Amino acid sequence: MWHEARGEPRRGQIAIAEVVLARTRNSFFPGNPCAVITQKHQFSFVRHGRIPPIPIAADRELLRKLARNVVAGTAQSGLSDAIFFRAKYVHPDWQSYPRVGSIGGHVFYGWPSAVVFERRI
Repeated sequence: MWHEARGEPRRGQIAIAEVVLARTRNSFFPGNPCAVITQKHQFSFVRHGRIPPIPIAADRELLRKLARNVVAGTAQSGLSDAIFFRAKYVHPDWQSYPRVGSIGGHVFYGWPSAVVFERRI
């Protein structure tokens, strides 16, 4: 959440965490959050398969609490159908997927039901 949405509203940070969790439940993606985040070409902040540390201790603790609340379902963004997101200034070729909403500087998309993917991991 910090690396993707530290300047976003709390609801946007929650939506980012929900996308990661939604991916863990989709057979196209790895089954755990760390593997989802470090999967090649998914998150630009990942370097050589590693997630950089959060440099501010107070932010680390706050985000741990928020992540626990997202996992428990007590913090929700209202965009739980999202499985992809992008920054508004980025225009990937998959942006024709079903849009489920936007929060702050991010646009969120659902799974393209008409598209069949071959799982590659």
